[in-house]
Amino acid sequence: MRNGLPVAAILSVLVIAGAWALMRESAGTPGGELELYCAMGVNEPVSEILKQYQKRYGVHTHVVYDGSKKLFNPIIVSGRGDLYLAADASYMDEARTAGIEIHETIPIAFQQPVIAVRKDFPLKMETVENLKQDGIRLFLADPKLAAISKVVKKHLGQEKWATLWQRRMAGCDTVTQVANSIVLEKTGAGIIWDASARQYPDLKFIRVPEFAVERSLITIGVLGTSRRPASALRLARFIAAADEGLKVLSEAGYDVVDGDLWIENLEISFHGGGLNESAVRQRVQGAGL
Repeated sequence: MRNGLPVAAILSVLVIAGAWALMRESAGTPGGELELYCAMGVNEPVSEILKQYQKRYGVHTHVVYDGSKKLFNPIIVSGRGDLYLAADASYMDEARTAGIEIHETIPIAFQQPVIAVRKDFPLKMETVENLKQDGIRLFLADPKLAAISKVVKKHLGQEKWATLWQRRMAGCDTVTQVANSIVLEKTGAGIIWDASARQYPDLKFIRVPEFAVERSLITIGVLGTSRRPASALRLARFIAAADEGLKVLSEAGYDVVDGDLWIENLEISFHGGGLNESAVRQRVQGAGL
């Protein structure tokens, strides 16, 4: 490019401009409101994390809880929102395919499918095949809406899943609805996340060989519709911080990732070639960084 900036210079300017915008916003007054679309099964620990965040920083977060896939519609229809937390990382790619813009994503915790029953469940339960016993009231979430059944359906295969689906009791869209239904039925059984089962004192869960290697990664992402992307990213980092959000999730029974420690204000180290030094220095000084 004889008459223009080299590609490296253009990229450098874009990077520093983006960093400048984020830091300008994050340097503003604490408080305000964010909007989070969150998988229903993680509602209890996430609610506690958000309470702690609001108490410390004055930021209120409006939350829409539902199945990971079911949340696509309100995100698209509303045309707004700051964060999306999915029960499985694959939904980030699905969301992008559906036209939802997602920027930064951060892994949070692993969870595994298990069979859940009441503690006074009277029948044998050791494998997925045992779910076909006579007398069992089987509850399954909708694989079109909830991560748990999407993952299980893919792992078991269409034929085995179809056999279970034909035996299910109607009326459950999400993993939370499945768990709540099992609690009410002495002979009820269903497939939910291990971490979700731990939140119900009346339930016990069975790890079965069919799901021994199947784990899903809970992930949070910043939506492209966010009007406060730096504030949204800051909350996402808080949720994914080892000594903050992940601590709450771990206490709730989640197998959390090895996250970073919480740092309120990030420091950005920027390295650029000498050709860009003058322009970049003026940009940084003008931003007051």
